[in-house]
Amino acid sequence: MNKFIGFKPDIDPVTPGVITDCDDLLPTIRGFKSMPAPVSTLLPALAAAAVGAAVVVKLDGTSRMFAGTTTKLYESASSSWTDRSKGGAAYSAGTFWRFAQFGNDTLAVNKAEIVQQSSTAAFSDVTNSPKASCIDASAGFVMLGSTNEATYGDQTDRWWCSAYQDATSATAFTPSVTTQCTTGRLVDAPGAILAIRALGSNFVAYKAKSMFLGTYVGAPSVWAWLQVPGEIGCSSQEAIVATGTSHMFVGDNNIYKYDGTRPIPIGDEIKRWFFADLNKPYRHLIKGLHEVALSRVWFFYPSGLSATNNAAIVYNYVTGTWGKCSISTECAVEYLSGQITWDSMGTLYATWDDLPLIAYDSQFWLQSTPLPTVFNTSHVLQTITGISAGCSITTGDMGDDTQLSTISRARPHFTQSPTSGTMINYYKDDSGAGLTLGVTATLTNGKFDVLRSSRWHRLKYSFVGDCEIIGDTVMFIKDGME
Repeated sequence: MNKFIGFKPDIDPVTPGVITDCDDLLPTIRGFKSMPAPVSTLLPALAAAAVGAAVVVKLDGTSRMFAGTTTKLYESASSSWTDRSKGGAAYSAGTFWRFAQFGNDTLAVNKAEIVQQSSTAAFSDVTNSPKASCIDASAGFVMLGSTNEATYGDQTDRWWCSAYQDATSATAFTPSVTTQCTTGRLVDAPGAILAIRALGSNFVAYKAKSMFLGTYVGAPSVWAWLQVPGEIGCSSQEAIVATGTSHMFVGDNNIYKYDGTRPIPIGDEIKRWFFADLNKPYRHLIKGLHEVALSRVWFFYPSGLSATNNAAIVYNYVTGTWGKCSISTECAVEYLSGQITWDSMGTLYATWDDLPLIAYDSQFWLQSTPLPTVFNTSHVLQTITGISAGCSITTGDMGDDTQLSTISRARPHFTQSPTSGTMINYYKDDSGAGLTLGVTATLTNGKFDVLRSSRWHRLKYSFVGDCEIIGDTVMFIKDGME
């Protein structure tokens, strides 16, 4: 068996096991699986596009889920959205909402309003706080980036940290050696602070082509910021995925993992293809998502000429393998499902036919299971947990410049077989030439039968339904040396 080694469009296509193209294919611990279909939750559509969302956990372990439009903040109930906007009124229109949890207080920023906070119900102003583009919390502090307030005005390279153990009082953002609230600027590299994310007890501030590691040093400086070597940065807060021990993020010309030492490229085998496919003027729309249960990181992005996110690349950080899929999204969040019991099922779904098309062994049915979730372009929250429509996999080139060979059979190795499948054979006689389209074969008895003589062969498998594939076995007959 030829084991697949992942979607690697930038490497030599004759590399054994390489996947040169794919769609709706996700990397797993064992191999590659067709992407589950998005399934709408019981929540209705938001009134407008989702421009930020978060699931936060309070000190007692209970969770809250928020979503924001340009002018409103909402909290989810089991089957409805509750308006949690300050005073129930519309906010000044912003292009995003970003959230952080500080003890039992949820904080939100959008640069058009001062910091918003909610502990139980509606949001309210954090008095005397700055307006900010970025926010995160760690080690007893809340850190803001790219701020605007009365003293210093709108300075996109300025950071503010709250008082120690206080981010919501009227003096939480009043500079004081006693409370350790302070502020400063990151001027060793040009540009605005585009993201601030906690990394353990530290913070990392990202500009477009630079990074700064913030370490707590105590009063009076409180935080010392060291520029990370290299011209590496990030385009937005959402393009960074915090996995607990590291950040994974889309940089200017590669994809990286940063654990507090130095950024390590993890996208070398897809970067040329990805940045050619990315609609660069809209790279600020990239949204990252951590699928904790399956050790995967998703990056949703605008592909081709799209001005909205319509595709995703997916990285399994245990196996180091990539996949990709087609999916249109506004926003991404890891959603905590509530367990459905026999007693509650009749309340939630009137008939068996109303149940979502989700496999019975899916994590969707388990209590408080984190699930990969997106808002689709109709502003509806959907979990990526449904029955798959299928996937496609295109292999690398198999053959030899000096040898004609006839392909006679291809047998995929599945751990979960699809409902059906087809295979297209492509071929060429010179390694540098374009491929010629061959015939289409149907999956029969777990195999594809085809006869084609050429020096080089490439196969495209298309499968219908849920499946997981490990690799394939391809039978060749040598035609003779030339």
